[in-house]
This record gives sequence, C-alpha cells and structure tokens, in this order.
Amino acid sequence: MGLITYTRYGYMSANMAATETEWRPLNIGWPPKTNDSDTDWALVARHSMSYAGKFSINESVPSTIYQGQLLHGPMTVASVPDMVGATQRRNYLVWEHDGETYLVVSVPIDDDSTARSEIVWRRVMKG
Repeated sequence: MGLITYTRYGYMSANMAATETEWRPLNIGWPPKTNDSDTDWALVARHSMSYAGKFSINESVPSTIYQGQLLHGPMTVASVPDMVGATQRRNYLVWEHDGETYLVVSVPIDDDSTARSEIVWRRVMKG
C-alpha cells in the first residue's frame, strides 16, 4: 500500500508499506515504546520505504504524457540512507480503464537491470 505524489512545482514523494500481516506486527505503534521488539521494528523497516525530492522527465529517453522515463531525485529525504542525494530512474506508463487513471512505474531490482518490479498506482485525486 502507499501513496505517490507529484507536484506542479517539480517535487515528488513516495511512501510504501507491505500489507502482509507477517510483515506488519500489530503489537507496535508510534511513538515506539521501550518494551517494543527491535525485531518487530526491523520487520516494519525492511518492508516499507519512503523518499522525496525533485522529479523530472528524462529528456534522453523518448517520452509522451503516456510513457517514458521519470527521474526521481536527487532525493532530499529517504528512509534508506544511501538513497539521499541519489537519482532513481523509473520507466512509466499511464493508462485509463473504466474511468480510472493508472500509473505503472517499472523499477530495476538487480544490478544489471534484467529483473524489474512494477508498481501500479491508481490516481485518487485530480487537480
């Protein structure tokens, strides 16, 4: 589950977390308590991610409003420390179905970019 936001001012943020109960311990909350398990918190951290920064269309890749490549970054904030200052390449595809607008973001998940993960976002706000 998550939310990705793009502003007209050239900034974006992405917040994602697992939905599987085995990766979301229900016995912890915010703020952390002294008796919370570090193992439970590590599980939450391992299965969630947040980052924010500038975004732009990669002009070296042919793009339209429906497909192309986004550059997320340089990241200003990130839950993973080595992402701060980095720029992420994200292939995108926008399509409409039954009155809904969807954004598919394709993300490489290995060093040689042969394996990819696709994240599907549904537009929830217009304006």
